[in-house]
Amino acid sequence: MIFTVSGCGQKVDPEAEPVIGFYDAIKSDNPDSADDFIYFEDGKDQEMDFDLSEFGLEDTDDKELAELVFSELKYEINDIKKDGEKATVNVTVTSKDFSEIMGGLFKEVLSMEDLMFMDEKELNKELSVKLTEIIKNTDKTSDTTLDIKVVKKDGKWFIDGDDTKNAMQVVFSLMPGLDAMAPFTDENFLSQLEELGGLDDLDALDDLDDLDEDSKDKDNNDKKIVHKIPEDKEVFKEGVYKIGDKMPAGEYKVFASGDFSSYKVSTTSEGDSDDIIDMEIFSNNFYIKVEEGNYLELNGAFALKAKDAEPHKGEKGNGMYKVGFDIKPGEYEVVYEGDHEMGGYFEVKDGIGGEITNRKSFPNNAIFTVKEGDYLYISDDCKIVE
Repeated sequence: MIFTVSGCGQKVDPEAEPVIGFYDAIKSDNPDSADDFIYFEDGKDQEMDFDLSEFGLEDTDDKELAELVFSELKYEINDIKKDGEKATVNVTVTSKDFSEIMGGLFKEVLSMEDLMFMDEKELNKELSVKLTEIIKNTDKTSDTTLDIKVVKKDGKWFIDGDDTKNAMQVVFSLMPGLDAMAPFTDENFLSQLEELGGLDDLDALDDLDDLDEDSKDKDNNDKKIVHKIPEDKEVFKEGVYKIGDKMPAGEYKVFASGDFSSYKVSTTSEGDSDDIIDMEIFSNNFYIKVEEGNYLELNGAFALKAKDAEPHKGEKGNGMYKVGFDIKPGEYEVVYEGDHEMGGYFEVKDGIGGEITNRKSFPNNAIFTVKEGDYLYISDDCKIVE
């Protein structure tokens, strides 16, 4: 059953009221009032922070921010499961696709030629301008379906803020695809900027990193998968290749082989932001497609022609899988085994560079179906249950 929400005095189940109030507040002139619909055991001493100043929009006031970021925000209450003074509200939220937004910002940062000469204030100002423009020009939206836990306190229903994962998934439903922020919260990425003569003060990006030092160390030491370069196959090692010259056009499987692994596909050798077709910082492997005249840059990575790569064997964790080659078509369950509040993430595309047909951020597990020819990506600390 779908509970359609409108402003026409339609009766709404009381368990759904905090969810409706939360999302309506986010779109209102006072988005901070969304706090009123979340319950913390410690009361008003704890609040959710809904401004995006950490993304470089510190000069944008709350009203402008709500209009800018949440202009496409919509929601539908799908179902309510009641259990005394607790309930679970299933809701589908539609909002601007932040994988597009943060991917665009990532490209802009890597192409900023004067980055090394900027101080923290100048950098934040430049990021603010670029990010604002990217958000304004992003029309793509994405749907997130989630179960929100609500509790009854003193006769009134609230979103359960004491369940951290519950609270975080609510926040991330506002900005689907925010997992694309991963490059900005990766210590290796910051180290590479420093090695390239980047920021004099890397603290300028501290606000983009909500991971504590223990989490960072764990990310760098435990999640990294370093592949050995095979000796019996044609290997394209770290470097820059012009496609059609030293490297044929086609599909490739790219493997991490160093402490920092990334690839970038561009239409020019300069690889400026406007020229970038595809890029990724990764910790295991990815499939990519390059065409005649493209430029491929590999850092801490090597590539094999897809036809020369072996099907994946063993546990299926973080990485990209080709359906019909690495895994069979069918239904799968993926579980998150980490301890970070963001949880896990999976994404399904109908081809290399194709459309995203399914994706979801999840606190514990998710179930999905893939078909022949799909490409499945699973984030860190996740694995397929077999």
